[in-house]
Amino acid sequence: MEETGAPPADAGMAMSGSLFLWLLANAILWIVPLWFLLPRAGMSRYLALIGVIPLGGTILLWILALKRWPGEMTGT
Repeated sequence: MEETGAPPADAGMAMSGSLFLWLLANAILWIVPLWFLLPRAGMSRYLALIGVIPLGGTILLWILALKRWPGEMTGT
């Protein structure tokens, strides 16, 4: 049997499984806080599902940061 130096065939499957778990954990870390935060800002909580899309959660966070929230005092 000859050594080719290539990784075993099942190494890709192991990496894809751990990558899936990493992406799932990241999605949960974005979705859960957004799920509770969005209704306070007067937005639909289902928008939190945008956190699954890469950069979607970051864009939504910027929208929340720059939007005028309900009950926010207007300048006098």
